[in-house]
Amino acid sequence: MGADDAQACLNDDGLVVALVNMLAAGPKQAAREVVAVRSESAPPVTASASGMPQSWDHQLVDPAAMPAITQDLLSDRHLVLMVPPWGLPPGSKRRRVLIRDGAPVEPEPPGWEEQIPLAVSVPQSDVHLFVLLPVVAVRTERYRAFRAGLMAKWSITDVVVLQGAIPGVAARFECVLLGLRPEAFADGSTRFFEPGHPNDTDPSSVIADFARLQRMAGGYTDFGYVLRGGFEAGDILTHGLRDPKLQATRTDLANFGRTVALKDLFEIRRIRFRDQDFCRADTPGAARIIWSRDITESPLQSDRDRPQWATVDPGQLLEPGDFLTPGFTPRSNGKGFTVVAHSPCDGPAVAGPTMVVLRPRESVAPEIIDFSLRYLRSPAARRVYLKMNPEIRLGRGFDEMVVPVADEEILAALQNLRDAQSNFLEWADEAGAVIDSIFDYPSVEKARPRIIEAGRSVRSRSREARNLDDPDFAVRRAFPYPVAHRWRVMEAALSGAATPQEGYTSILDTTESLLALLAQLTLVLAQASNIEVKAKAAIQRKFKAGSGPGMGDWAAVLQETTSKHFAQSQGALAEIRGMFRLPGVEAARVRLNARRNDEAHNRRVEAVEVRDEIQTALGDLRTLAHAARFLVDMPLLHVTGTSWDSYAREAIITFREMVGDHWVVKSQTTSVASNEIERDSLYVVDPEGHWHLLRPYLVVRDCPLCRTISTFHVDTVTKGGQVRMKSLENGHTLIEDREYETLVQVGMC
Repeated sequence: MGADDAQACLNDDGLVVALVNMLAAGPKQAAREVVAVRSESAPPVTASASGMPQSWDHQLVDPAAMPAITQDLLSDRHLVLMVPPWGLPPGSKRRRVLIRDGAPVEPEPPGWEEQIPLAVSVPQSDVHLFVLLPVVAVRTERYRAFRAGLMAKWSITDVVVLQGAIPGVAARFECVLLGLRPEAFADGSTRFFEPGHPNDTDPSSVIADFARLQRMAGGYTDFGYVLRGGFEAGDILTHGLRDPKLQATRTDLANFGRTVALKDLFEIRRIRFRDQDFCRADTPGAARIIWSRDITESPLQSDRDRPQWATVDPGQLLEPGDFLTPGFTPRSNGKGFTVVAHSPCDGPAVAGPTMVVLRPRESVAPEIIDFSLRYLRSPAARRVYLKMNPEIRLGRGFDEMVVPVADEEILAALQNLRDAQSNFLEWADEAGAVIDSIFDYPSVEKARPRIIEAGRSVRSRSREARNLDDPDFAVRRAFPYPVAHRWRVMEAALSGAATPQEGYTSILDTTESLLALLAQLTLVLAQASNIEVKAKAAIQRKFKAGSGPGMGDWAAVLQETTSKHFAQSQGALAEIRGMFRLPGVEAARVRLNARRNDEAHNRRVEAVEVRDEIQTALGDLRTLAHAARFLVDMPLLHVTGTSWDSYAREAIITFREMVGDHWVVKSQTTSVASNEIERDSLYVVDPEGHWHLLRPYLVVRDCPLCRTISTFHVDTVTKGGQVRMKSLENGHTLIEDREYETLVQVGMC
């Protein structure tokens, strides 16, 4: 049966029938007969559903006879759909199931839906048995023994979870179509399929997706995937537990730094009470019981809303620093887990049996705990958890829940955001105070100048913040000096202070300075990470030939960062690698490089076209600058003095931060736990706070031509060992005798 036939069947008979017909047809699309075996007495709600197509052979049988009749049908039919009754056989009594550590201590007697499938013997022929069951049969610990029994006899080929598939039953109700096949004829793969609520999906797309999944030997579709390999006896068969897309989401969390299980960060406690533990409020040692309703946003109103008390072991009492979350979580409230500080009451308290206690482990830093709690409170955390563990009760899966642990760079960025938020709120309060004080002065004559003066600093901050939204201003103010200075010169040239051709050339000069700086940083950071930069060989050959690198060579260094041997890059090097993987960045770089080549080979832009070309080239340069905005967090520091304290084991460093579009900056001091910091050398500090020496790739010198401090990179090397250095800011050169041996050591000469 093809997707079109299945669609017609869907319209007539419903989703279960349509999917079973497709399964009966198989990959060869040749229709085969389906036998539906249902109960004629004590039918489940599934059996009362009309719509089983007349084309199917129906066997309405007594539940006790269902295993034998199904077995007989399997011996001469390709496919049988069995719909056993759900619930306990007559004479059986339900009892409360005690759960301990996520597993039943006194399991409930097996229902029809367990007894009947397990009683069917496995034929010695290639047949397919499908069983329609409540979804709890594949998701919960309660049915572990049932699943283990099935897996011991059959190979599970399909796990199809459907909502709203049974007429007359609530649309959110879920059932599972479980496919079973003799082990000798199975290929070791299981197809999981879960299209979700019918109101959220187009039925025709569900049918088409299911048809595509049946043809696949591996991989995944929109609603399903093919899993290869077996299961451990009794394994839970939750769709999300092995979903490759969900696994990719969990893996992606490691990009914050790493991931761990929740139990590695918190001691997770669940308190159980005996009847004799409950007491009056005035009982000695009484502690108030904290229930879910005490911390949820919409408390339940009932006679039990009055406080309740219990006497428990002191070790079970809540402690300062504990966090609480309800032990049951709504399936679809669009929010994260409700996690609150330990106690909404004064005095001794104990978590109720509907609560889970998260007690931070002493070995875990507070900022890590704070980050993990932010994740738990996010909708993403609850979505992932419910996909992996559809039960709304927070069982053992909650302890094993994967949570991200942020690295130093992310934690520093979050702290910066918190500091900025605090500053913004403080400035907003200042502005509000000025506004509110307008009529607090004894006279308007005295109020006027004071209000204007009081608002001046607030207006100045606002103006500065708005300027930072201008990308050109942000480069001039916050980028490293070599690029920021070039940018300022370029803007002056484009403003009419020079000819259009000079403005166009200035754009290309600025591009080369940006790429050259990024390339030098790449060479230094790759060396620190023991990553070989193969593009160095071409630069080395140019030095030996008496020439020097150009924009194409710097581009080759940067382009290499996208290669496989840079895949494990971390920190600042990963930022550079990621820059050239952003959409449009590499294309912009290629176009600018081509323009530079054209200019160098006398293929200059015609005067009548130069203004249009300026706008195009400037747009590409801004694309590069925007992608390189991580440079704001990688300051260039020119060390002007060092002093080592042998007792404190730290060095006091005096430096100038080479940031912004002017070389005159104030001196600053800091301490570093290293005595290897060189005076009069240039360093870059990565986001993790590590200092990287830029010599011999980049050095700071007084330019002999313009008499200003400039940053220089190697331009050419003579056979006599003299090194000509070229300024990133203006292209001026100088001869440097001190760096030749160092260039040899780093493999540049």
